[in-house]
Amino acid sequence: MSSLLIGEVAFLVVTAVASILFYRKIRQAKECYDSSRELTKNIVVSFLRELTGVKRRLEHLEVGIKEAAEKSDEALQVSAGIQGEVKLLLDKVEKTAQELVAIKSKIEGLGQEGVAQRKVRDKAVVSSPIPIREEGVLSKLNPTELRVLEILKEEGEMTVPKIRERIGKTREHTARLLKKLYERGFIDRNTRSMPYKYRIRKELKDLLEEGRKQEEVMKEELSK
Repeated sequence: MSSLLIGEVAFLVVTAVASILFYRKIRQAKECYDSSRELTKNIVVSFLRELTGVKRRLEHLEVGIKEAAEKSDEALQVSAGIQGEVKLLLDKVEKTAQELVAIKSKIEGLGQEGVAQRKVRDKAVVSSPIPIREEGVLSKLNPTELRVLEILKEEGEMTVPKIRERIGKTREHTARLLKKLYERGFIDRNTRSMPYKYRIRKELKDLLEEGRKQEEVMKEELSK
């Protein structure tokens, strides 16, 4: 009996020890499991966060790609429009250049015509229509007319305003006087300048010089 009891006690002790050891193993396994589960949970959470971040970045990238594509289309449209405007501008520049060449040719032609016309005008000093042929013609002139002829003889070509200042008459009176002298053949009219310039005829100038010399001779004779 005692041997059987000892055996049962020993069995119970072994069973208890084995149970304790098994419990410890289970507890350790549970702790390892909990630790592994927490670690796995953290890994999964971290992965999900990273995945969410990647997803957001992909969404932003997609939006950026769409915006870039839209801007690219707009840029292509703007580029096409600019190319069209540049082509129109080049066409206008070419047309303007052709017009400038044509204008230059016309100006050169006008310049040549102007030179020819100036040469003709330079040779064309309008002379009075009636030459001086009558003797004693100066006796038919009044003092103002003689004064004008003396001024033109001494000072050369003059305009109506200059002559008016010298004789102290109105512009209208001076113009009529010069017209009368011109029509009677005493003076020439130069049409190269504006206003016209008047000058004494060479024949009349010589006649006045001769008259002045005769007057001086007469004075010398009288003084003897």
